[in-house]
Order: sequence, then C-alpha cells, then structure tokens
Amino acid sequence: MRIWLTGVIWLLGLMAYQPIWADEYETLFHQANQYYDKGDYAAAAETYEKIVQAGRGNWQLFYNLGNAYFRLNEIGRAILYYEKALRLNPDNEDIRFNLDYANLKIVDRIPEPPKQAFVLWVERLVLGPPFRTLLWMTLGLYALTLVLLALRYFYVKLEASRGYRLLLWTSSITFVIFLALFGLRWYKLSTEKYGIVMAEAVTVTSSPTRDATEVFELHEGTKLRIEEQSGDWLRIRLRDGKVGWIPRNAVETI
Repeated sequence: MRIWLTGVIWLLGLMAYQPIWADEYETLFHQANQYYDKGDYAAAAETYEKIVQAGRGNWQLFYNLGNAYFRLNEIGRAILYYEKALRLNPDNEDIRFNLDYANLKIVDRIPEPPKQAFVLWVERLVLGPPFRTLLWMTLGLYALTLVLLALRYFYVKLEASRGYRLLLWTSSITFVIFLALFGLRWYKLSTEKYGIVMAEAVTVTSSPTRDATEVFELHEGTKLRIEEQSGDWLRIRLRDGKVGWIPRNAVETI
C-alpha cells in the first residue's frame, strides 16, 4: 500500500508544481508588462530577462519574452522563447500560432521526409494526447484501480463477482498502458535536447574543427536537435536527417 501512496504523491506533485516567485520577481514581471504595453519592447525584454537570469520562469514569462523579441525583430530569440513556453504548455494555441508565424520569417525551410504509416501511427499514439491530458488520465485510472483494490478488503464478496473482476482487470491494464505512454512522453521530454540558431548565419562542418569540410549553412531561428557535445562544438541533426557540427556559441538550448 505504501508504494501506491508514494505513486499518488508523486503524480500529484507533478500536477501541483508551479514556480513560486518571490515578491521582487512578481514586481519585475508586472513592470516588464507595463513596458510592453507602452511599446518599450527593449525595456520589457531586458526586465523579463532579469527574471530568467535569476533562474525563475514559467510559460507566461517565456511567452511574453518571445513577444517582446518578436517586436524587436530578433526572430531567433523570439522563436527560442516561444519554444520554451510551448515546452511548458504544449496545449496553448496562442503560443503555437505565434511560433508558426515567427517561423515564417526565417531563411531556412527544412522539409521533414515522409514517414511510413506505422511510424506515424506510433507517433500519434505517443505524442498525440496533450501531456496534461495524459497526466490526468493516468492519475484518474490509477485512482480508480486503487479504489477497486481497496473495496476488495471491505467487501469480501466482491471478489466472487465477475463484473468486479472484469472492471478491475480493465482498469489495471488501461492504467498500465497510459502509464507507459506517460513514461515514454516524459522520457522524450527529459532526454531529447533541441536548440535554436542565434547567429545570423553559421557554417555547419563535417567534424568539430575549424578546418573541417563545410557541409551546409544555417541561419537565425532554425531549430535543430543537439545529439552530442565535444568541447566548444555541438553535433546537430536537422528534421530532414542532415547532420554536422556547429560552434556551441551559435546555438541557444531550448
């Protein structure tokens, strides 16, 4: 029973987590909002950044910061913070709309190669449900299974009921499936690293050295996957499968 209770506390902790800001950061946030409303986007961005540099942040902060940089025509930083906001709130339509609009302004248009039907089906299964919905469903099924198991101790006759056993098995199996999907989504979010090109233009090379063969060029705002780091170099992969090495200082991690 203790293991079950530990699981409940863990899931509730994930759902209840919200960054707790001290009053000074709340004050800075509202001050930055006022700068933005007055059209002083540079001052707004600078004030929002003070909160970020202090290690504080939530999706509203990143979204507002993305808007400020977009107004300043710093498209790379706008996309970076829209991506950060989307990572924390993937179901928000405003974030997605602004991110898509900002991506229309970048130079690189990198198409994604076609995928087999089975791969698309798996991706829809794992990535399709919104993260928050997946979390709620997992928690709900867990609670239902726990209640059904507890009822067995209070009503011994239930064990002989075919309907009860069917409901218990259905609830348990469905919970395990959703828990696996939640685990896969959590693993993906916690292990895959992505970045945004901040330099106006940067050359991607075949190896992590200055005199390596130039493979292709990327421009500000391009999103890439970070696979490896070697000193001051990052091995990156684009959505179309191209790989290469890029200087670390040309990329900001999402």
